[in-house]
Amino acid sequence: MAVASLSSCSEASCEDTCAGGSGTEPTPAECGDDIAQSDEECDGTDIPADCADFGFDGGTVVCQDCELDTSACINETPDPGSFCEGEAIPLSVPSVTEGVLEEGDPTDGPRSGSFYDLYSVSLTAGQSITVTHVSEAFDPFLYLYDLDGCVELASDDDGAGNLDSLITFTATGDATVLIFATALGGNGAYTLSIATRDAAQVSGPVGGSWSPAGPRLATGPGRAQNAQHLERSRQICECCSRSG
Repeated sequence: MAVASLSSCSEASCEDTCAGGSGTEPTPAECGDDIAQSDEECDGTDIPADCADFGFDGGTVVCQDCELDTSACINETPDPGSFCEGEAIPLSVPSVTEGVLEEGDPTDGPRSGSFYDLYSVSLTAGQSITVTHVSEAFDPFLYLYDLDGCVELASDDDGAGNLDSLITFTATGDATVLIFATALGGNGAYTLSIATRDAAQVSGPVGGSWSPAGPRLATGPGRAQNAQHLERSRQICECCSRSG
């Protein structure tokens, strides 16, 4: 049995062969071989990370030239307060605004995924307003936020009846209030009305929703009875007027 002596090993090979090594140089990393190694962040389908590792809610990390690319990662929930930074349309008190929720409107508001239009109104301490959001095209939803700190002040779904929204709010100090006119899904035309609270306390007909322009009766399913009720009320009033 031959025994190799140190003198039979070259200086270059003793570090590998005589120490149990292979005697060959390590294979350099090659981008495109689907094996992330050496200083590669990733390689092809070998991606050792996901979007959650970078603080995102979802999406997909892709490998681009052996570097991690997070451009396809997403945050499903908007950052608190970010939607209050949008450009709001200023309104006065009183006012009536005709608007349309449609494709292209932002959807990152308080109801994530729903179209919304953003308005603002400046109030003084003690001032009370009533905001109504009505539509025959969709189920309205209404939010009021304090611009200072983006704090929710109030929200409403069906407070005005007939699926329409209504919020009465009193400012405790001088403030700018943001109004989010949005929906529980769907889009289309709507009317947003702002009235002083004293005026708004003049109630409209049963089944209608009051606005400075007068009562509005929607024509959607289940609302025909409201129209019949109003017509009967009108007939009674006319009868009373004649008999008086």
